[in-house]
Order: sequence, then structure tokens, then C-alpha cells
Amino acid sequence: MFTIAHELAEIGVEVPGIISHSDDVATPVCIPPEDHHHIASTEKNFVDLREWQAENPDDPVVEAFVPDLKEHLRQRLQDEHPSLTDPDVPIILHHDRVYHHATAHVNYTSYDLQREQDILHPSIGKSDILVHTPSVEEHTRHPWSYARVLGIYH
Repeated sequence: MFTIAHELAEIGVEVPGIISHSDDVATPVCIPPEDHHHIASTEKNFVDLREWQAENPDDPVVEAFVPDLKEHLRQRLQDEHPSLTDPDVPIILHHDRVYHHATAHVNYTSYDLQREQDILHPSIGKSDILVHTPSVEEHTRHPWSYARVLGIYH
């Protein structure tokens, strides 16, 4: 799909999930096979986390979101930054913001062991994914989890 969509986009045919009015999805992105994914680096569409928390004071998810996000980031970044194993080293979110994007491009291995690329685009329904999760429960015979991407942020 990615190759055909890319070729159609090059000749000016509008393809859902490829061509958009948003700057971060205006052109198809061909990511190198060694990269797992690509999300645009623009910081135009942001969510101010302090404002978001203030706008949703009764939502229990909002209450723990920022501490949970920081702990998630700490766990993910410890291999590259060993100092993060110390819980006294703070995780600081620049301007207390996260940045929203319309699409993410992902490299994956297909069922027939071929390298493929796909686009996640939640606003047009291209948001269902399958994730390898072998350690979720040891007694299950199905080491995969199904999920729906609700939004794309960096």
C-alpha cells in the first residue's frame, strides 16, 4: 500500500492517510528500514498539560497522567541515559507540552516475513494495530495484543 500510495501522491492523486491539509502529513514519508517509526518533528499543534489538567479536574485519568508519563519515559530512556535509574533525577517536559500529529509511519514485519511500511492515521480510521506482547501473561497462547491508536504525540 505504501508504495502505491506514494506513487499516486507523486502524480497528484489525493490518497486518504497520505495527502492532507496538515503540514505534518502533506507528503508521504519513506522511512529507512532500520528505523522503527517516524513522527513529524513539528511543534505547531501542542497540548499544554497544565491547561489540560485544569480543564479536566474530575477525570481520574488526568490526575495521574503526567506522573505516569514521566515514569514511562524514565523506563524507556534508562538504557541511553543511565543516570535516570536514580529516581531523584527529574524528568522535565519542555514547556509542559506534548505535540499532536495526524500520522505516524511505521516499519514492521508482515506475516510472510517481509518488511513493510504502514501509516497510522487515527482521524480517518486507520488506527488499529497488533503489538507483540509475549510477557503479558505467561499462560496465554496468544502473544499479541490488539489496540486502537487514539492519538499520536511526541
